[in-house]
Amino acid sequence: MDKPADYGSAFRSSNLLRGTQIMKKNLKKILPLVISLLIFGAGFIYLNLSRNKLAEPEVQLSPRSFLYKEKFAEVSKYEGNDISTKGEVTNIRLNQTPGVSEPLIKCSPADNNILAVCANDFNVDNNNARLFISYNKGRDWMERSIPLSPFLKASSYSDPWLEYDRSGNLYFTAVQYDLHDQKRDGLYFAKSSDNGISWNNELKFIAVNGTLQHKIDKPKVFISGSNVIHVIWTEVSGLNSFIKISSSRDNGITFSKPLIVSDSRAHFSAIAEDKNGILYLTYISDGNSISAVKSFDGGGSWATIEKNLEIKTAGKLSGNRNILKSNSGEGIRINSEPSLCISKDNEVLIAYSARINDNDLSDIFLTKLINNNSEFAIPKRINNDNTRNDQYLPVINCDEYGNVYVFYQDSRNDLNNEYSESYISVSSDGCKTFKDHLISTAPYKPSDVSVDRYFGDYNSFVISGKDLIAIWTDGRNGNYDLYAGILNTANLFSR
Repeated sequence: MDKPADYGSAFRSSNLLRGTQIMKKNLKKILPLVISLLIFGAGFIYLNLSRNKLAEPEVQLSPRSFLYKEKFAEVSKYEGNDISTKGEVTNIRLNQTPGVSEPLIKCSPADNNILAVCANDFNVDNNNARLFISYNKGRDWMERSIPLSPFLKASSYSDPWLEYDRSGNLYFTAVQYDLHDQKRDGLYFAKSSDNGISWNNELKFIAVNGTLQHKIDKPKVFISGSNVIHVIWTEVSGLNSFIKISSSRDNGITFSKPLIVSDSRAHFSAIAEDKNGILYLTYISDGNSISAVKSFDGGGSWATIEKNLEIKTAGKLSGNRNILKSNSGEGIRINSEPSLCISKDNEVLIAYSARINDNDLSDIFLTKLINNNSEFAIPKRINNDNTRNDQYLPVINCDEYGNVYVFYQDSRNDLNNEYSESYISVSSDGCKTFKDHLISTAPYKPSDVSVDRYFGDYNSFVISGKDLIAIWTDGRNGNYDLYAGILNTANLFSR
């Protein structure tokens, strides 16, 4: 007998064949979409990982001296002084040997004729830092050395900072690092009671580190009206970085345990005290905003100002550095470090550099704390040029008459945006308007001089009586030099 036909099996086979054909047809339709989603997802993950990598904090020490010497070889002392004038402005070179950068100037409250300048120096002897002293408001300068801590046998330094107290004592801090073991560095502190002739360096370090993932950066000294010495710095720890503060109430003999005063992605801090004794500290947070904290008890505790000021940091991102002047070589590294001062009217003023867009990579802006100092005012652009050229490295100061001064480097006069000059902008109407003044006598090309994209991370100025003395890193001689721009403040407001 013949077996009956298996119509069910044939039906199932037919459906299976039809289903396979439909699946293949649908797969052809959705496969490109799946592949696109996978590529998009992989790209998204990569970009975020890259962004996280780029956002890692960078320790911005000056390059090691061997890199400087690879570029410039052996250098000779200059013959004689370099003094030039342009209009009412006089420029004077401070150093007799090239290789000096990143100056910080202070005026002694005991005698406003006495000025002190610390700086990086690629040619200073190991275990010493560089100091310049003037006894006649910057017309003449003498070089001195600051001995570093003997705790490190062979060491150098970076990011120097100094401050006078009301009695004329001079305090110095810097990052001191081991030349033989790059894992070891410390936050060095010393005191001089004779304008840098001799130094009390019994203190070894306020803070010390011993791993590559844990580094000190950008220390500063600030002395409050009650004569408390505060040292602030950035401490980089792995993927995070914090602003720390340590204080001394016994003229620098002992310091308090370091206190963290910022969030976990902080860098580039500044500190000031208002007329009510309130301390304000600002810093760059997460690379794209300015944050602030304040202390009502002399630095023992800090309250956060909740509203941040979002900014576009100056420069073009390259690796994890922001760069200017890359159109003419490697360029120079730049940051949007805030500078802080308290006005005659007790306003908290903050100057910083930021980009408007990718066609204008750095301008100078000013903001202030408003509404009982609980939030930031809308920023105001300070420089009055009509170019897309760079303005960078601002520092702000105020005088007893209510005038506000912002000093910075400026490329407005070079069509190719390669050369820089020094400018100061001044306001006598409560920051409503500013006037710009050129205070250097010759331009320089920073990208020609820079080593590992370093040309210096800050400049400085003081007002001493009727004189304004600004100090900056200058490259007009084809090397790192310090120049002072000196002029009578009356000339800033006479036109």
